[in-house]
Amino acid sequence: LKDQADVSTAAKISDRTERLTNVYATLTEHANTTQAGLRHTLDTLRIGYTPYYLVNALEVDGGPLLRLYLAARPDVDRVLDSPHLRPLPQPVPVSPGPDSAPPENPGWNIKMIGADRVWTEFGITGQGIVVGQSDSGVDGSHPALSDGYRGRTGDDDYNWYDPWDGTRSPNDEGGHGTHTLGTILGGRGIGVAPGAQWMACVNLNRNLGNPALYLDCMQFMLAPFPQHGDPFKDGKPSLAAHVLNDSWGCPPIEGCDPNALRPAVDALRAAGSFVVASAGHDGPTCHTIAA
Repeated sequence: LKDQADVSTAAKISDRTERLTNVYATLTEHANTTQAGLRHTLDTLRIGYTPYYLVNALEVDGGPLLRLYLAARPDVDRVLDSPHLRPLPQPVPVSPGPDSAPPENPGWNIKMIGADRVWTEFGITGQGIVVGQSDSGVDGSHPALSDGYRGRTGDDDYNWYDPWDGTRSPNDEGGHGTHTLGTILGGRGIGVAPGAQWMACVNLNRNLGNPALYLDCMQFMLAPFPQHGDPFKDGKPSLAAHVLNDSWGCPPIEGCDPNALRPAVDALRAAGSFVVASAGHDGPTCHTIAA
């Protein structure tokens, strides 16, 4: 929609929970108010949709004619595609890793950047920080990651969300999310901040997503909600991630344009969350970052 909420003044609030709560309340109220007319029309026409607040937008289940109608509405800024993958006929078999000895502790990568010196000389390992991982998932049983899961006592609510398949506890069909989270905070000498905790959300399947799925997870990181909860009503900003890791790109083939998720990032930053994103996620050669 054209009318995006301005939450920039929240940056002046010193208390973290108050700041997060202010942003969450402002965004949800703004979305409920400005989307009311469009939601009413879609309800009347019995057209399915999912509302979002982190970007004031809706994912609408419709075809070309509905797209033309939406694009012509004065309150709509633009209409983007939100492609959905067809499910695979059968699960992809798990590929086991090499049968070799564990790497030395700490790993060469940790030594190269001096992270091990930060641990020993300053006593800082990431303790007190929650990293929000949005990716293909996380292998919750991985020995380098299991102890860092915030829901390790069995409380997956507010800690794990899977808008793809509705799974109830951490898992990873692709492996990419487990790899990147291991780099961030994996124990046994493989991660930079092994004292940090993690929560996670699944927004990639076969390394593809869409704008709505990316928003699903970003909203979960700002105000986690229980599984099968309502992001607008059941979010708990006090449980927000301090740092968001987004190792994905959302190129045009997935439905994004360069500014599709910018309001979401701006709102998260205003709320005090540190957003880390990959630079296009293409590579590995030069000139792979799209403007």
